[in-house]
Amino acid sequence: NIPTATTDSYEDINFPPGDNYYRLKIVELSGSVRYSIIIKISASKNSINKLFIAPNPIADIFSLSYNADSRGNAIIQIWDANGRNIHTTKQIVSEGVNIIYLNAKPEWPSGLYYISVQKGSQILRSKFIKAKQ
Repeated sequence: NIPTATTDSYEDINFPPGDNYYRLKIVELSGSVRYSIIIKISASKNSINKLFIAPNPIADIFSLSYNADSRGNAIIQIWDANGRNIHTTKQIVSEGVNIIYLNAKPEWPSGLYYISVQKGSQILRSKFIKAKQ
């Protein structure tokens, strides 16, 4: 059997204001266990329509925290500092806070990058730095 990527989601219905820390425990079919990076999400009235990147600067695996107004498809795009689109992906998001994990490509040179998440007419933008590996 060829392993396939899966998408899972979890809605934290007790998401309190302030700093919240999340980490995934990943159990492979073989029984091996690994853990994701720990990310911090800060919840306040001012953070409702923002896009957060963690860690920043990034090295390889990074996450973005995105608050969707409803369930649906979101388009995530990444551009380099010259404005070239270097990555586009679609992600199904749930209403509320979504944590999406992405992998920086080894061929991306260190430097400044821009990221956007678009769902319907809502577009949120942020930027991040890719550090040398």
